[in-house]
Order: sequence, then structure tokens, then C-alpha cells
Amino acid sequence: MMSYFSPLFILSYIVLCLVLNHIRDYRLQNIIITLFSLVSYALIDGRLLSILIFEILICYFATIFISKYNTNKKLIHNTSIIILLFILFVFKYYNFFVDKLSVALSLGEISSLKLIIPLGISFYTFMGISYISDLYHGKISDSSNILSIAMYLSFFPSITAGPITKARDFFSQINKPRTISLNNIGASVQIMVLGLIKKIVIADRLSVYVDTVYSCPNAYSGLTLFLASLAYSIQLYCDFSGYSDIAIGTAKLMGIELKRNFNMPYISRNISEFWKRWHISLSEWLQEYLYIPLGGNRKGRIRTYFNLMATMILGGLWHGANMTYLIWGVVHGFALVINKLLFNRKSSSISRGNVSQLISMLFTFLFVNTCWILFRSQSIGQAFNIIYRIISLSPGINYYYIYLFIFGLMIIMSLVIVSRTPNRNSFYPIIPTDSIAGKTLLCIFILLIVVFGYYGNTAFIYAQY
Repeated sequence: MMSYFSPLFILSYIVLCLVLNHIRDYRLQNIIITLFSLVSYALIDGRLLSILIFEILICYFATIFISKYNTNKKLIHNTSIIILLFILFVFKYYNFFVDKLSVALSLGEISSLKLIIPLGISFYTFMGISYISDLYHGKISDSSNILSIAMYLSFFPSITAGPITKARDFFSQINKPRTISLNNIGASVQIMVLGLIKKIVIADRLSVYVDTVYSCPNAYSGLTLFLASLAYSIQLYCDFSGYSDIAIGTAKLMGIELKRNFNMPYISRNISEFWKRWHISLSEWLQEYLYIPLGGNRKGRIRTYFNLMATMILGGLWHGANMTYLIWGVVHGFALVINKLLFNRKSSSISRGNVSQLISMLFTFLFVNTCWILFRSQSIGQAFNIIYRIISLSPGINYYYIYLFIFGLMIIMSLVIVSRTPNRNSFYPIIPTDSIAGKTLLCIFILLIVVFGYYGNTAFIYAQY
């Protein structure tokens, strides 16, 4: 099994970029990238490569029937999507039903009947649905070339944990000549380095604290549980956005642009704004391929509220077969409905010096933080117990993790600085590496990863989804 952090993978990726830099035929570039992606996936999860290949074939045959033959295109579209969703449902929920059945029949744990969840199946399945839907609605041209489909679904920077790239955004880049040059190495490496700082320095170090407290919540005080919940909010953001940054930087170096997946979500002033800033690719996917097909806000208020609830519940269940995800989705759905009832849409920018805006940001963050307790807990009972112990300030062990306060202060300072810059909605302020100061600062960032990085656990949280 090969990790994306392994020296073998890093060396292979460097060789790949050097090879692509000397190739001008985009078709040959696509072949090389696709082969690299499939081999990388096979080395990480070789037993389940067949599932990925099967979904590639489903998309390919759907393309043939939709584009080439005078058939019932709607039937092909619907059938193909149902097959993809059925595969996802089986792998995501089969173990859940086996466990429930074994409990009901008092059979004990039946580990031999359980399935291994393919790495990144939720992400490449959603991308497959995006491809079939975009093709059916004419948002992309005929792409019966199986190579392009394989490259899209298996693209190694994003297959593990996104971003969920829409088919039309991806195909518009790969099916035409593109320049792959090492001239943009400065911007690409900086994005990857910032992602590594989030992941290895911040998220992985905080995971030590979070895992310790959540493993035995009754032993710790209410204050410690509250601090651990804050630590998890930071850990989850830095882990997931860190991976997204690494994926975006990795793809950028090969001449392919992936869209930003996070935009300072913890400064949101309401829950609706939060979902425009958090896991943007999933939010946009749910909106375009679920919320709008359900009717969106075009069929009256009651239908709109129903569509919001249905979208968030399915978004919660997308994460896995656990009641905590279901309740998490329900709570967020109710919050979006209440937000729509009480507030009009406003600009997402921060009104400086406005105390009410800061209070709204704080309230939204506390709500999201409380919901993350549901997301992190093993059961509903554990989640409610943690929330109760926090509210009641229950006695217990006081465990104060110094890195939480250091990283929390760093993040607050960064948000204040970024929120006061005129181009705060840009991806990242890229440091010019043609100057001594720029090179020095980049070296400091890399040194920060080497010295303060935590290497005990490099698994990405969202890889399990």
C-alpha cells in the first residue's frame, strides 16, 4: 500500500511532472496522467480498483447510448445514475445492515461478511453522476473517448477526498492543448506547502488531543470537552482544506486548475453562508444535482424548505451509515430553513467594526462547532452526553493542550489579516519567489513542516468517505 506522503509517491510525482513538461501533445499527456492515476490507486487500494474501472465503463457506455444511438436518452441517463448510486449505497451501507442483522439475530460480529469501502468511492461516484448529467443536458460535448472519462474519474490529486470537480470544468481543460510548464512551480508549491502546514503541523497534532479526550469523554471535565470540540473543529478544517490545497497545488503543476474548496468558513455570519464557504465542491454538487432537480426554490416556500431538508439529510447520509450523520444533516437542514425564514440573502463580506456581525459570526461558529460534536462522536448517546457535560460544566480531568491555544491564536490572527485585505476572496497571496525574501519565507514554511510536523498519523479524515 502506497501513501501519497511516501517517498516513492513523491519521487514518482516529480518524475511525472518532468516528463509532462517535455510533452506537447495533450492526448499523450492525458494517457500518462491516467496511467499514473490508476497505478497510484491500485497501489493504495488494489483490491477495489475494479470498482473504479466498472464505474468508468458505466459512464463510457452511457456516453455511447446517449450520444451515438437514437435511444431513450432519459432512460439511459436515469438508469446509469441509479447503477452508480446503487454501487455507492451497497459499499456505504452494507456493513451497517449486516451489523444490525447480526445484533437482531444474536449472531455476534460477522466480520467475514463485511465489505471494504473503496477509497474515495463517494467522490468518484459523484463525479460520475456529474459527467452523465452534464452530458445528458448538453453541458459538455460528446466525449466517447474512454481515456478522457478514465482520467476524469481516476485523477489522482482529487480521487481520495476531492474536490468534487464538475465534468464540464474538467473536460474543458483536458480536451484541448495545454501548456504544462515548471514556470508556475512557485505558486503550485506554495499552495501545497500551506496545505501540508494545515495537515501535518496543525491537524495531525490536534488529532492527538481530540482522540484522547473523545476516547473517554466521561473522564474529562466539561471545559476540557469544550476545548476538545474546538480542537476538532480546527482539526477537521485543517485536515480537509489541507488535503484540498495539496490536491489543487498538485494538479496546478500539471496544468489543470481545480476550484477552491474552502473559503474561510469559520468567519461565516449565518449557516447559509457557511455552506457557501465549507466544502464548496460538495455544496455546489448538492445544489446543482439534487436541490435544483428537486425543485429548488421555484415551487413555493413549503417545497423549498422540504428541498433544503432533503438535501442536507442526504448530504449527511453521504458521509456514512451512522445515526450521527443523519442527525447532523437534520440539524443543519433545520438551521438552513430557519435562516431562510428569518433573514434575507446578504453579501458575505464582513462589515468592519460592526459588533452585530461579529456576534453573528461567533454564534454561527458555536452552532457549527456543536454540530461537529455529532459528526465526531461514535453514537448519538455519546454526542448528547458530551454536549450535556459541556453545558453543565461537569467535573473531571482538566487537560489543556498547549498546541490548541497556539494554533487557535495563529488562525485568529490569520483570519483578521486576510479579512482586512482587499483581495481576500482570491485563493492565496502568492509570495514572489524571485526575491531573497520570498525564497527565505518559503524555506521557513518548509522548515516549519519538518520541525513541527506530526508524523504519527498521515491519514486524511475525509478519505474514509
